[in-house]
Amino acid sequence: MVKSRRALIQWTLFAAFTICFGGFVLLNLPTLSKQSSSIYHDGSPSRTYHMVPQLTSGVSNEVLTDQDVTWMYRGNVYRQGFSNEVLKNYQNMKVQWSSEEINYSVHRASKATPAVDDSGIYVGGDDGWFYAFEPDGRVRWKFFTSRTDNGIHGSAILIKDRVCFGSYNGFFYCLKKSNGEPIWIIRLAEAMGSSPTFFENDFFVSIETSDVNGYIARLNGTTGEIKWQSPWVGEQIHSSVTLDPEHRRVFVGANNGRMFAFHMDTGALLWTGDAGGAMKGTATIADGKLFFSSWGSRFEAVDLTTLKPVWQVKIPGVSQSSPAIVPGSSLIGINYHGEKSGFVVYNMGTGKVLWSHEIFDSKALNLQSATAVRVSENEWAFLQMCEMNQLCLMRAQDGKVLKTWTVKGFMTGAPTVYKNNIFINMEYGSVIRLSAN
Repeated sequence: MVKSRRALIQWTLFAAFTICFGGFVLLNLPTLSKQSSSIYHDGSPSRTYHMVPQLTSGVSNEVLTDQDVTWMYRGNVYRQGFSNEVLKNYQNMKVQWSSEEINYSVHRASKATPAVDDSGIYVGGDDGWFYAFEPDGRVRWKFFTSRTDNGIHGSAILIKDRVCFGSYNGFFYCLKKSNGEPIWIIRLAEAMGSSPTFFENDFFVSIETSDVNGYIARLNGTTGEIKWQSPWVGEQIHSSVTLDPEHRRVFVGANNGRMFAFHMDTGALLWTGDAGGAMKGTATIADGKLFFSSWGSRFEAVDLTTLKPVWQVKIPGVSQSSPAIVPGSSLIGINYHGEKSGFVVYNMGTGKVLWSHEIFDSKALNLQSATAVRVSENEWAFLQMCEMNQLCLMRAQDGKVLKTWTVKGFMTGAPTVYKNNIFINMEYGSVIRLSAN
């Protein structure tokens, strides 16, 4: 009886302590999250999970300008998908290193494209970790966003001393390149799978919600505070925004098969058009036209002045690729997949097929976008996976394969070319660097 009474007292005291301590933690959770970056930041290689950060904004007063951008998804606000530097000595390029494994294919969206500048390589993994790699492949730091079934799939943007990106937990982060410490963080909705752009000192981002909807937001580039929010589009948005500064428009496609144009200064809806099917890739602006593809096996061009179709073509399969252009030419390329998979190059003005390259293993192509690169001062090529375990460089004018590299698996997203290096992020596994050094 005495032992039973003593045990009852002990359990009562333990329960009271647990309730009181739990209440204290819940009441002080926002304060703890704001005050202690160690709760959610991990500079070590361990995979210990940390608390999701609460909203912090306005920490930085340093005004960023468009000239501070050192890397942006698809190269510019028009999302044209080319690299202007000459890829020298590409015949002697080989795999220099592969990073630790960062992707596990937990979600079949395209993986993030590596963001690269002189300070390092920055890329999110589909398990929710964001990585900063040194040029030699060592992990400088990594930052955990949240335990999630989807992870990070949008590509980061690099601006001065910071790296900024969205996660499928609905948060948008701006971190210090040097050590991964947060500058500001803002939650915008339940999910963000797109890549931000930066123009007129502000961010433009597309957002998703769990109740199958989405919107566009313009954020103050210094504080992250929302300047305007567009009307709801009626479906989720996986596409990244494309800007048309001349006409003050922001374009984005949605899963309901519609392309939208919003006013760049107010967020007001200006136009919507039929895309023929769900849109996943990002539109491209070139030659006075807006180009975009869809799951409706359609690729089309819309006149930027009239917003009327210039041409529409049927493609051999589903496309969620972002088009790539060759500057100073009429060439534009797009990927497709399905029973047949491949890459097709069209004339921008007419929609006429100039050449195509069929890929027999559809898994090697279904989520990627090509990057156009210079191989000499006057010659261009498209860089992409052309079979499983094979990265290819195909001459832009006729599709001739100039070089192939053997890599393990297949890439989704797009390749990055920077200072005579090629960086790719694999669907299962690692970031890979190729160079002639």
